[in-house]
Amino acid sequence: MYTNAFKKLVITALTIIIFIPSTALAIGMMSQPIEIQGALRGQEIKDSLDILNSEDKIVQFDLNAEGAIAKWVTFYNAKGESISNVQMPAKGNFNVPLIIKIPEDTPNGTYNGSLTIFYNPGVGEAAEGSSNTVMQQVSREVFITVTDKENTDFTASITPQTYVLEKETDLKINAAYTNNGNVEIKPDLELKISQDGKSLFKAIFPYPDDQDPLKPLAQKTIVVTYPTAGLEKGNYNANIRVLLNGQEKYTDSFKFTVGLSAEEAMSQSSPNLATGLLNSHNLTYLVWILILGTMISVVFIKFRPRDKKTAHKPRAPKNNS
Repeated sequence: MYTNAFKKLVITALTIIIFIPSTALAIGMMSQPIEIQGALRGQEIKDSLDILNSEDKIVQFDLNAEGAIAKWVTFYNAKGESISNVQMPAKGNFNVPLIIKIPEDTPNGTYNGSLTIFYNPGVGEAAEGSSNTVMQQVSREVFITVTDKENTDFTASITPQTYVLEKETDLKINAAYTNNGNVEIKPDLELKISQDGKSLFKAIFPYPDDQDPLKPLAQKTIVVTYPTAGLEKGNYNANIRVLLNGQEKYTDSFKFTVGLSAEEAMSQSSPNLATGLLNSHNLTYLVWILILGTMISVVFIKFRPRDKKTAHKPRAPKNNS
């Protein structure tokens, strides 16, 4: 009974494939849904659409926003001008920037919608030579929750550009911030340098005035520079505090050396110091040593002479007579 049912299912599927004309999509959008939690009234959300054209010619795609967010969305071209359609290169992709601006009078709640691109190969010049005359569309869903509560949550990652410094070389620290909140932020960084428990330097590096504030859901790396000209040859500790509006949000620390040779620096017990040394000086050599050692081991194992005393010999067949 199950065999007959399976045969009927296969026959039905083949019939559909044979007798219903297939339509190959010429349009594609490589994007994930936009989900914003805790958005504020008046907030602007920047994003983009990554659109794909599989046709062998230039075609026009129409852009549209639908649902509760329909009037909140504006699409732009590379010049920053608002647009409602885009000319797509043949067999290519295109990035369309967009801004979702939440109106000032929007009540608290969740608002759903979609960003849709349309392609009609049966209209205008696009119809010439096209094997597909069916209107096509692809959408990217949007979910936005509006609130009146400010959220300043963000994460920070502190990494020195090198742990091993020569004399008179600046210590440069990368402070990578990710704004997970719904308001713009300008984190400050406090740096403290010490040696053997003795404090040598302490200062707050404000968020740079020439940098735009970190917008919601945005990422940015700020480089903090500390001149080491006044430091003698030796080992040092760096302690970091990231502040927002004077309040501590994140702490970190690392060790670094000034004016030490590679051998002296490698002898230090700090794991991050050894890692920094490898990254900056000896990583390439270490890789080649490991490769060479592996090759020698393989050759030795493959071609070493076997011990005659321990070599396996075939057993003589038993005589059953």
